[in-house]
Amino acid sequence: MRDRNCPPELQQLVTLKFTCWEEYREGRHQLEDQKYDHLQDTVLQVVTGFKENRQIYAELEYYKQHNEILGEHPIFKKLLAKKELEKLTSMQLLKKKRATEKSINDFRKKLKENTLPELQKSRREKLMYREWELEQIVGLIKALDFKE
Repeated sequence: MRDRNCPPELQQLVTLKFTCWEEYREGRHQLEDQKYDHLQDTVLQVVTGFKENRQIYAELEYYKQHNEILGEHPIFKKLLAKKELEKLTSMQLLKKKRATEKSINDFRKKLKENTLPELQKSRREKLMYREWELEQIVGLIKALDFKE
């Protein structure tokens, strides 16, 4: 991590690792102080923080041993997607923008209708990803100084 050639993605992971560790520790302390009816949320927070911390540790250890990124942590999905978007032409970006906007509207509609409640969490996650993707596309279009 001290090497100047360390990828910025791993530096982001280290920052995230500190955050996850603090959330995990805080959640563990809360477990001792909470009544039974609030335990489920706190346990979920502790387990989620612990699992993410382990994923980050695996990424850092792999880099330390192989001097390359493993790429299994979710943060790398967005980095890979952004690199793929950067390869698109202006016309492809416009087409992708329209498709992404339609996808966002579809997810919002499904969330509002609340059909199949068991899918709501994954729909919210997909909606957040699509909104992030749209931000990236709009940023790339602006960078190209392309007027619609």
